[in-house]
Amino acid sequence: MLLPLFLIQWISLMANRVDKKAPRILCLDCRHFKITWEPSHPRACQAMGFKTKNWPCFEVLNTSGEPCMKFSPKPGSDSGKENQENRAANDRLSLKV
Repeated sequence: MLLPLFLIQWISLMANRVDKKAPRILCLDCRHFKITWEPSHPRACQAMGFKTKNWPCFEVLNTSGEPCMKFSPKPGSDSGKENQENRAANDRLSLKV
């Protein structure tokens, strides 16, 4: 049985998923994330120069298989390295339970 190409790509993406210990990158914490007025493409990444219906960080991960390399924490927020380390620690705690 032949699998459709998109299914093969999805399986390979899931198999090569980013390490769970790596910090999670979220667009809401990034200085490049913008909200647009377009209902069909409500979210945008100014660093990468595209608009999307989904979160840009998920689009990058699904397309390249790697987390967004343009991520930059917002100035004056606690969303920098400390926040990402806390998220990673919380993920490890939730896995133990």
